[in-house]
Amino acid sequence: MDDNMNSENTQNSNLPKKWNEVFSLIDKAGGVKMTNLKELSFSERIKARMNWWAFFFGPIYYLIKGMWKKAITYFGLIIAFFSAVDYIAITFFQQNDLNIPGVAVGVIWGMLANIDYYKIKVLNEDKWI
Repeated sequence: MDDNMNSENTQNSNLPKKWNEVFSLIDKAGGVKMTNLKELSFSERIKARMNWWAFFFGPIYYLIKGMWKKAITYFGLIIAFFSAVDYIAITFFQQNDLNIPGVAVGVIWGMLANIDYYKIKVLNEDKWI
């Protein structure tokens, strides 16, 4: 996709200024794959890559933003992952108190949110994954 065309599509008057800024940073970073992420300053990288509302509220944030397909998919994958880890911990290590930090799950939600919202609003992709 042409970068100029993509940048023009990024500016959406229906979205708050904050989202237009985030989408512009994602474009500057190289789009969804963020191949040019190193060209951004540290604060711009954080702004493009991390969504703090999604970090703290994960699936609820996704549902509020209308990304219900991804909320269901990611939530299901997280439940499956935790179930598999619990099974392995109990079966092989005889421990049922193995705790995986919830912070890791929050980081996953937070790092995926801006890209997922960009895909819906700019690229018009509303897929399950």
